[in-house]
Amino acid sequence: MTKKSTRLGSAYRESHFADNASTRDDAKYPASARPENLRFLYDNQDPALRRAVTAARSVFLSSGSVVIRQDEQCNHLILVLKGTLRVYRCCHGTREIFLYRIAAGEACPLTAAMLSRNETYPANAMVEDDAKIMLISSKCFHYAFHSSRDFREFICAQYAKRLGGFVNSLEQIALGNIEKRLSQWLLAHWDGDNPIRVSHRELSSELGTAREVVSRYLKEFEHCGWVRLKRRSIAISDHTGLVALASAHT
Repeated sequence: MTKKSTRLGSAYRESHFADNASTRDDAKYPASARPENLRFLYDNQDPALRRAVTAARSVFLSSGSVVIRQDEQCNHLILVLKGTLRVYRCCHGTREIFLYRIAAGEACPLTAAMLSRNETYPANAMVEDDAKIMLISSKCFHYAFHSSRDFREFICAQYAKRLGGFVNSLEQIALGNIEKRLSQWLLAHWDGDNPIRVSHRELSSELGTAREVVSRYLKEFEHCGWVRLKRRSIAISDHTGLVALASAHT
């Protein structure tokens, strides 16, 4: 790999993307398909933003692809144009702690922070739904951040949103009991018809607890008749019972 090659950790090596991704000039991306939150990047006449967008690389990734791994060098700002990324941290080898999701129209604040400090990425970013992402290089990011008020306000807004989410998560972990948080999560992800496709391990990461704890409570829920469990599938069979549990005072 030459020094001129575009990369963000192992996921941005051309060989890594060979089967999972394709790239193209973002200027050809239809304006109607661009997220509302990011249209200022294209419509703004600020030379710093125009330079950043012109030089940016767009990547299409399929579900399950790893964008950047924990402790890899961070060389680009990640913006999501389509799909969803899931950001999580691995602890003690196997334990996962869910941090946040990045939806279309949002940037990854951790990449912005690491670019500002020239540090490695402290988490993993994985494609949850087929995604199109924009990669803005470190050089263009710094130039745009210092030169463009609109871009700076956008990045600061991303920080603020994630910080608020972290505060809420910490409060839930510290004060909320697991069975209540689990029932609330199930209700929030239930569409009324189809089972929720999630493994016990993924669910434990979402809730910030051990997989064994989640499995034990799900078994209790099943025994009470509130859910039906299958491999990577949780069907809600007693919505009223779960609502009562989720609404109960601790």
